[in-house]
Amino acid sequence: MANTATSMYFDGTDDFLIVEDTLIGRIGDDENPGPFTIEAWIQVTGHSGGSTSDRQSIASRRGQGHSDSTTGGWFWDIQSSRMQFGGYYGSQGWLHGGGTDHVDCTFPTDSAWHHCVVERIGDANASHLYVLFIDGELKEVFSKDGTGGNFLRGVASDKMCIGNNSFENEGDTDFQGYIDEFRFSHTARYGNIDTPTAILSSHQTAGRGKNTLLPH
Repeated sequence: MANTATSMYFDGTDDFLIVEDTLIGRIGDDENPGPFTIEAWIQVTGHSGGSTSDRQSIASRRGQGHSDSTTGGWFWDIQSSRMQFGGYYGSQGWLHGGGTDHVDCTFPTDSAWHHCVVERIGDANASHLYVLFIDGELKEVFSKDGTGGNFLRGVASDKMCIGNNSFENEGDTDFQGYIDEFRFSHTARYGNIDTPTAILSSHQTAGRGKNTLLPH
């Protein structure tokens, strides 16, 4: 369980961490196209708990301002009471949250600790899913058919960053608050479920077909 004594604190002004190994965080369709999970415990203390229009980045792997098919990369942030996973999504182009066809969901702006997860289930070169969890509850399911290529590639020299939407310090995306137990994995740690058609409850039973689906 996360706590302020052992977590990383970001003051919202040029505080961020860079992972110097450029191989970490690569999830493009041209390399490492399979499942991944990015997760962390976060406590947003600034910008009214994340309800304002200021972007607060949890993590990213992209250059500053990059958003096209060859350099887009990916980012994961909070803005206007939404948690979103943005990047270049093949035939759908650059998606950065805020639309019905984007990878985003409502974020609880209560300045409390929350366990947040984004993952891909499947292979980027075929039909696959992007999903978001908050506190164990499935909040978003975004289906892609693998067409168009250039899924979340970025460029070879990009570095994964924690606390900013670019390792090159993209303005006005600094995280303000605490981040603990950050983990990046090349596996879908929470993806052993049937393809959902509605929101799942926060408590799930092990095994396929064992979980009751709730209405929207």
